[in-house]
Formats: sequence, C-alpha cells, structure tokens
Amino acid sequence: MQLFLFYGNGGDPLNRCKSVEIQQRMEFDQDNIRPVVEEEEEEEEEDRLSRLPDEVIRNILSCIDMKFGVQTCLLSTRWKLVWTSIPCLNFSSRKFGCLQKFSEFVTNVLSKRNNQIQVSSINLVFSHRQDYCEVIVRKIANYAFSHNIQQLNVADDDPNRLHEFPACLFSSHSLKHFTLRNCCIKSPPTTPWDFPALTTLHLSYIVLMSNKTTKDSVHDNIFTKCVNLKDLTLEHFRLMGMKVFDMVAPRLSNLILIEGRNVKVVNVIAPQLENLTIIDTSLEYLNAPAGVSSLCYKCYYGPPLQLSKDGFHSLNHVNICCLGCYPVFEDARKIINILQELHSVKYLTLNVQIIECISSFPDYLSHLPSPFGNLICLSMDSRMNVDAYKVRMCSAARNFLFDNSPNATFTMDLPEETPGLAVTPIDWWRYVRKYTFTVSTAAIVDDSHVFKKTKKDKKKKEEEKKLSRLDAIMVIQRAFRAYVIRRSQALCLLRDQAVAKGEVLKDLWAC
Repeated sequence: MQLFLFYGNGGDPLNRCKSVEIQQRMEFDQDNIRPVVEEEEEEEEEDRLSRLPDEVIRNILSCIDMKFGVQTCLLSTRWKLVWTSIPCLNFSSRKFGCLQKFSEFVTNVLSKRNNQIQVSSINLVFSHRQDYCEVIVRKIANYAFSHNIQQLNVADDDPNRLHEFPACLFSSHSLKHFTLRNCCIKSPPTTPWDFPALTTLHLSYIVLMSNKTTKDSVHDNIFTKCVNLKDLTLEHFRLMGMKVFDMVAPRLSNLILIEGRNVKVVNVIAPQLENLTIIDTSLEYLNAPAGVSSLCYKCYYGPPLQLSKDGFHSLNHVNICCLGCYPVFEDARKIINILQELHSVKYLTLNVQIIECISSFPDYLSHLPSPFGNLICLSMDSRMNVDAYKVRMCSAARNFLFDNSPNATFTMDLPEETPGLAVTPIDWWRYVRKYTFTVSTAAIVDDSHVFKKTKKDKKKKEEEKKLSRLDAIMVIQRAFRAYVIRRSQALCLLRDQAVAKGEVLKDLWAC
C-alpha cells in the first residue's frame, strides 16, 4: 500500500512524491548528512591537488624520500606515473630493513624512470644501522653521470666509518656541485679527481692518506683537474702520512677549513682566492695567496698558526679569534707575528684574549713599529668574555695598533657593570654599552643609545647576537667554570665556619 501526500492546489503529483521521500530521508538520516558533505569536500580537495600542473607536483615530490614518492602511485590513476618524472631523487637506506631490499629499490627506480625528464640532483644517504654498499654507489654514479647530473650528495649517518669509494664516483664532465658529507675516505684516488665543470665541493669527515713512500713528500693534488672550482669546504678532515698539503685550484675564490686535524703545512695555490676562513684547525703554517681580501681565523685550542712571510697586500676585513692564547711570551710573539703579516688590513676584529695577551708585554711591543698603515676601524669582540669591561689596553699596545693610522677608530661592545643584578652569560649583551674611541682626538664617544630602540630594532639586534655552536659551547663552559669556582669558594667558607664553631663548642664543653 502506497500513500501519496499532496500539498497545494496544483503541480505534478510525481514531483511532490519525490520531495516527500527526500524530506523523510533527511528526517530519519540526519546523522549521515554531515559525513556526506565532508566526503564531497575531500573529493574536491583531492581534485584540486590533482589539477595542479605536473611541474609543481614533481617539485613537491622532490622534497621527500623516493620511497614515499613511489607510494603516491596508489592514490589514483592520475598519480600512477608521476614519480617516474621526479627531477630530484632522494634515496635513504634508513627506510629499508636490509641493504638488499634497498639495492633492489634503487635499481627499479632508476630502470623505470622517465628519461625524457632530466634529473637535476641525487641524494644518497646510508643509515648508521646498516653497512656501506659499493654496488649501490656504482649504480648511482653510473646513472647520474650518464644522464649529465649537476648535483650529487653522498652521506653516511656514522662519521666513524671509513669508506673507499669507487673511482667512478670521482669523474664527471657535467657535475657542478658535489658533497661528501659525514663520510670518510680511507684512501684518495691515485689520479686527480676529474671534474672540469665542478664549481662547489664540500667534504666532511674526510681522511686523506698519502700514497708517497716518504712522509715528508708533497701529497698528490686531487684538485688539479677541477679547473672551474670556486667554493671549497673541508670540514672535520684529517691528513695522514703527510706533513705538507698542496691545494691547487686556479679559479678558487672561497676556501673554508673547519676542524682539521694533523695538519702541519698547507700551501694554497689559488691566484683568484678572495675569502679564506679557518676555524679550529690545528694548522701550524699557512701559505696563502697575497690577493686575499677577507680572512677569518678562529682558534679555540692550541697556539695560533704562522702565516707566510710574503703577507697579504689587499686585505679589507680580518677577524682573528684566539681563545687558546694565554698571557705568555710565546703566544704573544706568535700573535704579534700574525698581526705584522696583516699590515694591509682596513677593518680588523680581535677578541679580548688577544688584547690581554699582547698588553701583557709592553716592553716587547715598545720596540716594534706599527704595521697598520691603512687601518680604518679596529673592533674588539667580547662575546666570549663576560668580564670584558675589565680589559685594559696598555699604551704600548695602543701605539703598536694605531701609530700609523691616527684616524682609525677603536670600537668596543662591553657589558655594563650592573651591581646587585645577576646577569647570565647568555643574556649579558642586553646590558651592553657601545664605545667608539677616536685615536686622533683621543675622545671616547658613547653610542649606547643604539641599544634603546624599538622592539623591532631589539629583535634585529638579538638575531645579530646569536652565537654559533662552537661559540655557545665556549660560553657555557666559561659560565660553568665560574659557577664551580664560586660554589667551591662558598663551600670552603662554610667549612671554615663549621670548624670555628666546632672549636668554640669544644671550649665550652671543656669549661
């Protein structure tokens, strides 16, 4: 039996019946109305993502691991072959249980990739939980160099493992950016690396061993055929079996050496070198081109290095930081020798320890002429010393630095003494006062108003004052050492008081 309801005076009865059925379904299925709407919105969002241009989708997939990129083929038929056209391939063995499955995956991806889309970069990372596989490296290198790749990154999560990479990895006529990060090379190739188009090279945790029979022989240069190399970074590197290391790069403009060990003598043969950075490298002697315009040298441990006698003829900016120097004559002599070789500098930055060291020997400085004839500004970096306001520069040190540059200025960022206020080493710079000392007028200008700006300026200043990892470690070490000293002094005082009270009690009991 069917019941028809009619509303109104006219219209089609069939349409009215359908409206009644829809109304009844909405009344009894109200809980299902919202899910239906959400499913429609999800379908619209999926359609919106699928309607993106192929180039945009490929760029998005280039930022994730290749395993996840391949899994997108299960989304829909639209995504079935998108992964085959990804320009940046990211392979990581940490996503697989064993190297055999990882090797099979790499083989399948490379064999099924759409070669009509040019591959721009390949990233290969080995997990610390798995061993290194030379077969995978050969597959990656052969595919990359046969397809004229421009960027290649090979890394290992475990920096303590030594790998002897195959020779095919060090020969490419199209590679422009090459990174060996967190990897160790047990023995370099017997022939120089053949990278005629290479412009950027970054080597981390590298061990370079000499193939010479005598230890004093000059190491075979590995950069001879890198004729277009401009940026070279050696980080956490170690030299074994050699005392002299030659770096020959005709077009090298930027050289960075970070935490090098067993490094005795380095000869940098690069006539176009402009920027040279040496950070915490146990280097004894450096022979660098005379045309360097920017020099940054930071030594956290051990004595400072010795520069070549030829000197630098066109220095603009120099930053010297020696935290390992002490007020002893040998360290002061080495620092003064470094400063004498930097005679052409215009803007010089020295840390507090250097000023203290050379100021400890005024008699020695009084017999030396001032080497700086082009000096415009000398800045004292006090970020690593919370007691920088206690530093005193002797007149002999001031004459040594400014005699030949009477118009130069001396800038100091020193913390203000704040009695009764506990200031931690991390935020001591908030109470800093900037002083500029003009040598010609012998006047000190207080520029502390620069720190009383708006919140925007303070935020900008905070960003400028951010310490690097090594600087932060040194600040924390100094702060902890000062804390331990204060705590031990307080404990000694309490012990003396306890002993004194004990003697008083003994006298009372004796009475």
